[in-house]
Amino acid sequence: MKFLAEYVMRGRFQAITAVVGFAGLSLILQPLSLLSGAALALVTLRVGPGAGFFIMAVATAIVGALTAWAADSPYLSLAFAVGLWLPVWILAVVLRATINLPLTLLVGTGLSLGGVLLLYLWLGNPTVLWEQVLDRLFSEAGMSTQMEQLRGELARSLTSLFAVFWFINAVGALLLGRWWQAMLYNPGGFKKEFLALHLSRWPAWVTVALSVWAMVADGGVGTLPTDLAVVSLLPFAVAGISLVHAWVEYKNASGWWLVPIYVLALVMLPQVLFTMALVGLSDSWVDWRRRWGGGPPAAPPPGREDGERLPPPEEKRDERDAPRVVA
Repeated sequence: MKFLAEYVMRGRFQAITAVVGFAGLSLILQPLSLLSGAALALVTLRVGPGAGFFIMAVATAIVGALTAWAADSPYLSLAFAVGLWLPVWILAVVLRATINLPLTLLVGTGLSLGGVLLLYLWLGNPTVLWEQVLDRLFSEAGMSTQMEQLRGELARSLTSLFAVFWFINAVGALLLGRWWQAMLYNPGGFKKEFLALHLSRWPAWVTVALSVWAMVADGGVGTLPTDLAVVSLLPFAVAGISLVHAWVEYKNASGWWLVPIYVLALVMLPQVLFTMALVGLSDSWVDWRRRWGGGPPAAPPPGREDGERLPPPEEKRDERDAPRVVA
């Protein structure tokens, strides 16, 4: 991965080719979109919001021109811009300005929740739209009416599923770009920042409130409460994964203990995310790292460069070692 990060940081041309190239390849293998977003995140985090916005704008124009020429439709570029590049750029700007990973995750959650609310405001009840889409797909595939129950369950779940994968794509690309940044300029900095990730109680209470609403809602608002509750769990899933990594580090255990989580995520992603979210929620109240008494230490406050805030002259602090802050 280091050679990709070095290539992206060589200049604008290289960054644009990486963003556009991996976006094109993601049409064949979707996870490659993470590399496209990570390249944009790296430029934004290291060079600045203006440079990142320029890369995003040029990449959108190039993809739009290519799809207009090849398929008479420039809208694919809008899908990449709105679905991946813009949220990654926003999160990278927030992380660069605040050096606060928990806050950045909550901003990403807010964007996801906002997207769900806008969809309901626009369509009224998105389930109706998804049912129509699934009807057309099932009829084209020659599937029988016995799939009616499956169709209904899928239609009720698709809004939250899209929000979940949007969040995973945006946050995954941001974290990958942050890792690249640390790899090039502050080895070990991302590890300290990620292992110290902890969310405070107020977002946990919001998640609990949304979950209770989802359980008691009478259906008059459709699946909105459930969709909002599912999305609100996502930052806690990331916090839970961080806590498991921190426990392995604290115990000086082998990294192989983490492999089952990621293997299970390939086949049971909803169940793994829900379990990790419960772990992250418990950490908001218990703060397991403090109870360990010798767990991963909080990273020291960082200094900044490239036109960012600098630490006081009497303190020598590393650029990317983020503090263990609580959002």
